[in-house]
Amino acid sequence: MARAHLVGSVSLLLLASACAAGGPAPPQAVIGAPAASKAPPAPLAVAPVAAPFAALPASVRDGRRFANRSRTELITQIQGMQALFSATPAGSPDRPSTMHRLAETYSELEHVAEAEVPAGGAGGPEADKFFRLARLTAVEFYAYLVRDYPKWCARPDPVKPTGCADESLYYVGLGSERFGHHADAYKSYVDVIRSGYESRFIPLAHLALGELDLEDAEQDPWKLERAEQSYAAVVEYPPLDNPAVGYAEYRLGQIAARRGDGVRAQVHLQRAATDAQSRGDAVLGALVEAARRALDPRGGG
Repeated sequence: MARAHLVGSVSLLLLASACAAGGPAPPQAVIGAPAASKAPPAPLAVAPVAAPFAALPASVRDGRRFANRSRTELITQIQGMQALFSATPAGSPDRPSTMHRLAETYSELEHVAEAEVPAGGAGGPEADKFFRLARLTAVEFYAYLVRDYPKWCARPDPVKPTGCADESLYYVGLGSERFGHHADAYKSYVDVIRSGYESRFIPLAHLALGELDLEDAEQDPWKLERAEQSYAAVVEYPPLDNPAVGYAEYRLGQIAARRGDGVRAQVHLQRAATDAQSRGDAVLGALVEAARRALDPRGGG
């Protein structure tokens, strides 16, 4: 099948599924992160860092790990699941699980399609439109799970069966944030925190709130304090069930460095380094090492 025909036919499939779900959709305008400026070497270890904060890698905040499947394979699976979903009555116990599978498969399709768009948008408007439609549809399926089946659990916990809207809420927030619709994302993350569930997504939601405020802090400096509060909330949760703790310590170290408090920055960065080592997290380890070099360019870490 020719690429242009494939893109066109699946765009119609995605549009049809989004319309069938109904309800409001987040705007499709994506706000890019500010370009990082190169700061001059600091003469002292306690010098404030003035460069914009770089975004964390996407994998840090998205715990879904997708198989290496092709676009064609995913589209075929989606078509089958869409047909199954359309034939499943609203009261069927199978309906929420089908919605969840569709949300995750559309997310995987978004991941694959976005990876196929070269830097600079060389894939053209059709390729760009394709992965945005996949993202939109995934967000909508997660949103309808929250609305219609808040007590349904994709991975039920027999010890604490309190409901599982937290996972869907979190991915609604993440998808909305990637669209640039930060107000909707902020609300979803707050709803995760207020959900009352003892959830592994609550520390991630605090981390996400910190990231949103940190991005805005370049224009609204008061948001730097609010971001710091969000990162401090992350480290309140036990590290064993908290995959975000090391990244929160890393951010707290960066904020301390921005304020010129080199001693406090080193304390947070050491905690982040310890967490990275205990988890075997090479991504976090590299971020911490770079932050240490920026803090003291003469001696590194």
